[in-house]
Amino acid sequence: MGKCLQIYYDEKRDGNIREMIQELRKIKNSPYYRRRSDSEISLMLLSKALKSEIKRFKNNDI
Repeated sequence: MGKCLQIYYDEKRDGNIREMIQELRKIKNSPYYRRRSDSEISLMLLSKALKSEIKRFKNNDI
């Protein structure tokens, strides 16, 4: 069963995240083109970014 994560953001500070996700969805040569939902795109982006951050900080911890 899936888990749910709700994210609150400051549109002035972070920009309109929902609009940016929808824009990614419309770009034909992006891997996000015509995905089923904003949530699916958010998950793809967040997962990739978090893995990268974890790797970066673990490498700096040596």
